Amino acid sequence: MSKQCEAADCKRLAAALCHHCDHHVCPKHFNEHIRLIQDELHPLTDRINELLQNLTRLTLDKLLDKWLSDLEKWRDHSHQLIDNIYARKQREIQTIGDKYERNFVLHKHEQSKVIEIVKQHVNELIQEGDATYKDIEQIRMKLDNIETCLNAFQHDFVNIEIEQLKIEQDSIQVKSNMILKSIDLTILTNESKMLEAFDSSTGTLACNDQLLLLDQPSKLYLYDKELKPVGNIDWPNGLIFDYCWCQHLELFIIISHTNVFTVDVSTCEIKLIESIKPNGSFYRCTSSDNTLYISHSEDGSQINEYDLSSFEFVKRWISPKTCQLDEWIGDLRHNNTNKRFGLTIRNRSKNEFYFQIRDVQMNVISSLTIADACGLRLSLLPPYNEWLISGSCNGDCLIQITSDGKLKSRTSYNIKIRNAILFRNYILAIRTVAGLYFHEL
Repeated sequence: MSKQCEAADCKRLAAALCHHCDHHVCPKHFNEHIRLIQDELHPLTDRINELLQNLTRLTLDKLLDKWLSDLEKWRDHSHQLIDNIYARKQREIQTIGDKYERNFVLHKHEQSKVIEIVKQHVNELIQEGDATYKDIEQIRMKLDNIETCLNAFQHDFVNIEIEQLKIEQDSIQVKSNMILKSIDLTILTNESKMLEAFDSSTGTLACNDQLLLLDQPSKLYLYDKELKPVGNIDWPNGLIFDYCWCQHLELFIIISHTNVFTVDVSTCEIKLIESIKPNGSFYRCTSSDNTLYISHSEDGSQINEYDLSSFEFVKRWISPKTCQLDEWIGDLRHNNTNKRFGLTIRNRSKNEFYFQIRDVQMNVISSLTIADACGLRLSLLPPYNEWLISGSCNGDCLIQITSDGKLKSRTSYNIKIRNAILFRNYILAIRTVAGLYFHEL
């Protein structure tokens, strides 16, 4: 049966499906849609010219000036901090002086009287000329007592303990996060560090610029680049299905089967997001600049969007936009740099796995079938917008995908892999059934 054109107020029969808007349209409106697409090229040309101008203006001196300016701000801030402390302590000293001024006057007067008595006694001995050794020793003892009392009074009236200001050289670290060559996983070196850890079937792993988060039974552990523990947080909320770092909030977001939590690693605070209610079983999560995305563990997996400023529901993507009814989404990651999604999808009927790159409207940009695959986890390989897929039927494979969705390499690993992520731009962190491994790239 012919469909009617879906353009507003149009009564004509549809002649084609427009892939630009996913609507059935008549020839007239199809041509209009083609013109609209062509019109979108002009803003792209303006953007290209703007990028070229920005690149032309960029110089090494300008780039370095920014960081030198930050260093200058740190110095000014440190000086200001010292000046503020100095001024505050000045006021505290003056307050003590005002408070105990009467005590000072009385003590000074009493000591003057004692000294006058001793002075008068010495003058008498001089005039009489009959001082004995015992008289001399008694006078010395009195003078020693007066001096001791005076010194103690001066010391106790205002007592200042000043610790030496400690400014470590490492308090400011100057480095570059530039990767001068593309990551090559085919020449992966032997692990430099290994940590025994409880095996997790969900294989979750995430990091920010400084710390790596690893879940263990009833605990969340944080590790630095040396694989040294720097903190742990009690976790009483059951099995974790996924977590990701949210740069917008500077928090980790964790999802269980039915709940969503945020974790602040600076305060060790775990917060339940009560506004997010399950519409099925939560499975994977990722975030963009201002949106949280959560996929569900079901055939024809849905993806829900939530506003990060309020965690209010925004939109629900369903089959067939997300995947077909006999498929489910194995993993989901968003690249904030180029605004692209990466998805691993399993087709249950064909028993096939494939990887897709999509835009923010869930339109498929590229699709790649992954042979001999199972339980695929997904992560990003910046700065070249590449993708890393970990796992296979034997769970022992690292698959590197280019930014345009082509297979770059497939590397075997000697232990069953649960997940793998790039940490601090030069460490490949691999979670296996035996523990956590760090490889320096």
